[in-house]
Parts: sequence; C-alpha cells; structure tokens
Amino acid sequence: VDPKEKFLVQAGTHWTSLKKEGKPLPSFGYATYRLNVLLPDNRETLALSIPVLHTAYRLYVDGELVYENGIVSE
Repeated sequence: VDPKEKFLVQAGTHWTSLKKEGKPLPSFGYATYRLNVLLPDNRETLALSIPVLHTAYRLYVDGELVYENGIVSE
C-alpha cells in the first residue's frame, strides 16, 4: 500500500527524531520500515541481526513472515 505520507529515516533512528510542521512525531503510533537488499546470485549464507526492539513487529523476508513479536496494531 502506498502511504499518504513518507519520511526517510536512517536505520536505527527512532521516528520521534523526525519533524512534521516543525514538531517531533509522537512516540505512539505505527510505522513500516522496508529494506531492499540486492545480492549477487553466488553468495555465502547470510544472517540478519536485529537489536532489541521494544515494540510489536512482524518480520518478512521475500514476502514470507519469518518472525513476529507481540501483537501488531491494525
């Protein structure tokens, strides 16, 4: 789904560091983070390391749900 608003944020940065109309975004809400990684066909086995996330989330790889934590809001 194409969101109405888009913000670019450096990975690992909380969205409250972003400002809308000069004010920081609220600490409660939801967001979607997308990362596209383009790799060569011949590569070694890869791993994804995610620091502790104090939030509910779903992690998809190639469109497949591989892990979830908590209950994600609708």
